[in-house]
Amino acid sequence: MASFPRKRESRLFPNNAWMPACAGMTIPWSEARVFLGTFLTAAISLAIVASVSAQSVVKIGFVPSESFAPLFVAHERGHFKAQGLTTELVSLPSGAAILTQVATGDLQVGGGALGAAAFNASNQKLPVAFVAPMHFAYVEDYLVVRKAEIDAGRFKIVADLRGKACAINAKGVATEWVLDEVLKPGGLRIDNVDVKTLPFPEMLPALDNGAIHCGIITEPFATQAEEKSIGVRPLKAKPGAKPVPITVAFWNSDWAKKNDSAAKAFMNGYLRAVRDLSEPNAWKASVHTEIISKHTGVAAAVLLKTRAPVFSPNLELEEKEMMSQQEFNLRLGYLKYKEMKPIKELVDLSYAEAAVKLAGRK
Repeated sequence: MASFPRKRESRLFPNNAWMPACAGMTIPWSEARVFLGTFLTAAISLAIVASVSAQSVVKIGFVPSESFAPLFVAHERGHFKAQGLTTELVSLPSGAAILTQVATGDLQVGGGALGAAAFNASNQKLPVAFVAPMHFAYVEDYLVVRKAEIDAGRFKIVADLRGKACAINAKGVATEWVLDEVLKPGGLRIDNVDVKTLPFPEMLPALDNGAIHCGIITEPFATQAEEKSIGVRPLKAKPGAKPVPITVAFWNSDWAKKNDSAAKAFMNGYLRAVRDLSEPNAWKASVHTEIISKHTGVAAAVLLKTRAPVFSPNLELEEKEMMSQQEFNLRLGYLKYKEMKPIKELVDLSYAEAAVKLAGRK
């Protein structure tokens, strides 16, 4: 709104007074300006919500995993609704399935682990944009070693895993990169161990019967392995270490272009949920454990025992770690291009940055 000189009379309102048509009284122009500013702001907000509400239901793909917590919280706590969005959560078996349905437009939004599929989708100019981080974690929290190996003295240091069977849930995904990272301090790389692929739930019995000696295991299965005395997490993150990005949110870029107001509304609601989960002890708050339990099937009592993921209150991605993940996938031949690409060509954080600017940095 334009500024007005303090001592100059308004041509519309002589003597700096405003006469509402139905009031029969004079209100000082300074107060009228506040009223008009508030009225216009409210009108603009209502117009934006009306524009967003006119959009169809926004379908959001998820895997029943704790890493999707920001999407669960934004949906269940009404953060999307407050932005004028109607959202529907759609459960799918894998991040790859979500990525496929977002690319085809069957879903508008989804999430998944960083990996070859994500990098290739960006490079192939598919209508998918990676727009915000979901969860971060410490790579050390994922390595689970068979307790029987430790009790027998066959495992004391990471170097003892050379040649041993170690499980990941799939090839070309973030967990494979995590395995490579946790082996480095022992002077090993992923090709120095016998890599097996198993779904996370099957890793626990495989550890128990000796089919594998270690695994890169996500929560809550890592905690369950320790509680059942099947496995042990022998590593701890070094003081000052930063968690690394594991999963990201993405959407159909064609949808976002055609529905800019809805895309902005989604990101504003998503940011609110991420900040809810970034508060101290947020992971143990009943309002969150109940929501996460509802969408993952993991009991709230189990969730309270797991190691909490980390969320970025300013929706920032660590470029160094993303480049490391890209380099890993390129080295193993998973990527459909031959040279490293700048991260800015693979992700679009413009909506995230705009949402943070609007809400203020934390």
